[in-house]
Amino acid sequence: MNLALEAERGNADAQYNLGEMYYHGHSVPKNKKKALHWYTLAAEQGNTHAQYTLGYMHRHGEGVPQNYEAAYKWNRMAAEKGDVDAMHRLGWASREGLGVPQDFVLAWFWFDIATFLGHTYAGTDRDRLAKDMLRSKMGPHISQAQNLSRDWIKNQGLTMKKPYEQEECLTDNDLIARWGVSKSALGLWRKYRGLDFIKKPRKKGRYQVLYRLSVVQQFEKDHNICDTDLLTEKELANRWSFSRSSLADWRKAHQLPFCKKGFHNILFRLEDVKQYEKDHHLLEQGELLTEKELAARWGITKQSVCSRRKRNLPFIQKGPRSVLYRLTDVEKYEREYTIGRKY
Repeated sequence: MNLALEAERGNADAQYNLGEMYYHGHSVPKNKKKALHWYTLAAEQGNTHAQYTLGYMHRHGEGVPQNYEAAYKWNRMAAEKGDVDAMHRLGWASREGLGVPQDFVLAWFWFDIATFLGHTYAGTDRDRLAKDMLRSKMGPHISQAQNLSRDWIKNQGLTMKKPYEQEECLTDNDLIARWGVSKSALGLWRKYRGLDFIKKPRKKGRYQVLYRLSVVQQFEKDHNICDTDLLTEKELANRWSFSRSSLADWRKAHQLPFCKKGFHNILFRLEDVKQYEKDHHLLEQGELLTEKELAARWGITKQSVCSRRKRNLPFIQKGPRSVLYRLTDVEKYEREYTIGRKY
């Protein structure tokens, strides 16, 4: 699927993913203004992730002048669709008076709802806010906020279950087996890529990390973790007879498409690989000569062969430092430039 084409046609998911590519610089140069453009198109169609991300960009002034009111607006839209991260941000905005008048009751309400729905840090922020309210002699307002959150939960048809009791959850070991990554890589995903988790209390103040299945499935979709027909670096290196270091050079210099599985595992979609092979003639049929073999055939140095490449000698770049020549192209070149062979 051509992502840019689908985005132009109005596909909200494609628009969001294209915004992600421009924001993070995946396969395209980083461009926050283009990212903002595609996020906005997706958000206007109701994409919750795009709405939350727009709130973040307006709050921090990325690709657009800093605007707390706009940040609050987009986060509110995402929160109303159930995005717990957006609810958490609304709690902070209401507490600090960013984009809206300062309102501790409303802040407590958003923190409490986000906690109920399983946000990792909202419970801690709610408890700190409660202490500040007690010190400011606003204790009676806490019960008012509690009533607001309970009414909201009741109106949503939800019950006061613990977050890990509301739906199926996966442990660290479950997720490691599911994705095939190490435990340390999983920790990095949580820390740097926003993999959301919840805590299940255990004895002596300890807790168990759990991942809600719906969150895991959405995360897999957003980060292309469970795509079918994926090749590892080793498999692609064997397919093309490259070294893995040459493969890394191709990714950087020749825009070989790839996706990340964790921070150190690089994967390649088979459909991208086949298209890339076609575009770069990597699996051409027929006999191939190396630079050394061609130099011996013509009785010249490898440097001279390199000079002839610059004068219309056809070649295949198989790796940044590995050049091959098709025998049919070589024979045609010999006839055209009357080059004698060395026997």
